[in-house]
Formats: sequence, C-alpha cells, structure tokens
Amino acid sequence: MAVALLLSLAFVRTAAAGSDPQRFGFGQSMRIDSDERVDTVVTIGGDLTVLGEVEDDAVVIGGTLELGPDARIGGDAIAVGGAIVAARGASIVGDRVELNGTFGSSSTADSLEIGPLAASLATLVQVIGSFVISALILAFAPRRVRSVATLMRARPGRATLFGLAILLLFLPLLGALTISIIGIPLIPVAIMLLAAVLAFGMTALGLTLGYAMPFYSDQRSAIGALAIGYLVIAVIALIPYVGAIVIPLAGLFAGGAVLASWFGARTTMT
Repeated sequence: MAVALLLSLAFVRTAAAGSDPQRFGFGQSMRIDSDERVDTVVTIGGDLTVLGEVEDDAVVIGGTLELGPDARIGGDAIAVGGAIVAARGASIVGDRVELNGTFGSSSTADSLEIGPLAASLATLVQVIGSFVISALILAFAPRRVRSVATLMRARPGRATLFGLAILLLFLPLLGALTISIIGIPLIPVAIMLLAAVLAFGMTALGLTLGYAMPFYSDQRSAIGALAIGYLVIAVIALIPYVGAIVIPLAGLFAGGAVLASWFGARTTMT
C-alpha cells in the first residue's frame, strides 16, 4: 500500500486541456460540485467531497475523501491519514490508496460494508506485505536497523519526542510547500521520506519486539526475531479499536527513533 502511494504521488501529471487548473487547499474542506470538471485536487488538513469529475489524481492528507454517486476520478484516489468513502456509482479509474497509520481496510458508502472476516484477512495481508518490506530493509541495512532498535530500548523518551515532532510538524510542512510553485514538486519527496522513516522504524520495532520475547535469545536469527515481532504487531492490529490506536502511536515512536538516530548512524545524541 505504501509503495502504491509513493508511485501515485511521485508521478504528478500535468493539467489536461479543457479542465480547470489544479486546486490546492490547506486547513479547510474542499468540494467539487456535480457540474465541475477539474484536473488534480490536493487538500491538506481538510476533507474533500467530489460530486463531479477530477480528470487526474484526488489527494487528501489528514482528511476524508468522499465521492458522490456520479463522481469520477480519472487518476488515483489517495487518502493519507484519512479514508476514502465512495458511494455506489462512483468511478475511480486509477488506484484507490489509503494510508491511515493502521493496518485497516478501506470503506465505502451506502452500506457497502466489509465483513469482519474479510477485514481481518485484509489486515493480515497488509501486515505480511509490511513484513516483506521490513525483511528487505533488514537484509540491506542490518547494522543500522539494530542501531535504531538499540536507541528504542536505551532512550525511549528521545524517540517519543522525535515522534511527536513528526506528528506536529509534517502536515504544516506540506502546507508550506503547497503555497510555493517551487515547493509543490517537493511534496512527493517529503511523503516518500516519511514513508521511508516509518518503514525503517517499523523494521526496528519488529526486531525489538522479537528479541524481547523470553523464548528468543539475542544470539538467534534477526529475521526470526523480526517475524515474531510482526506476529505481535498483527495480533495487536486485529484487536478492535485497540489496534487503531496502538499501531499509529507505535509507528510514530518507531519513526522518532529513526530520526533520533539519524537512520541508525548513531544510537545516542549529544
């Protein structure tokens, strides 16, 4: 899911002929009426309601993307830190991507609900996908991952502080980039960097949880510890309500540890 998000945001297409210019909003909700036809829409810190047509991508950061029954998205529908709610009849030509900090599933309107079993299976699939990404990170940068894990255990307060900085500063940073022509192309770069920080952090967190188990010693395989750690994460993610709270907080803590250690370059800071 994170990979799809990065690809969707990395290749922002130019405005199509015959449509309105790209629209950007910060700190407020936006609405595309049924008689409107626009190109790309990006809103940060607010909801986006689409009743008409968006020829390219519709991106919402920190809000809900709601599609009416006659809405059409010609590109990708993307919600970062929010959800996509699509009525029956709404059309999304490209990918539908939700990155909300949990291992949850997407939702649709008009009582088109996902059953508990399907939602649990979707959660497990996403956990497995995240584990595969973490396994690759561990394989290519084992020392740095262990360094981040060490900082988590030795200086949890510093990791928490940096995690709070991510929470408080990232959306304002994106907002500042949207008001500048030069800054707009940097938005995908900022989101890609955040995704890398969180993925690296979850790798270290999984490793830490695995080695924290009393039956698994520090001398045993790191990939085994990572698998055990992700099993713990999967169990927590499957707990209703609890997973939706704990997993995002754990992600912020893990991302904070990555920044506090400069991607594992050092375990302490002066």
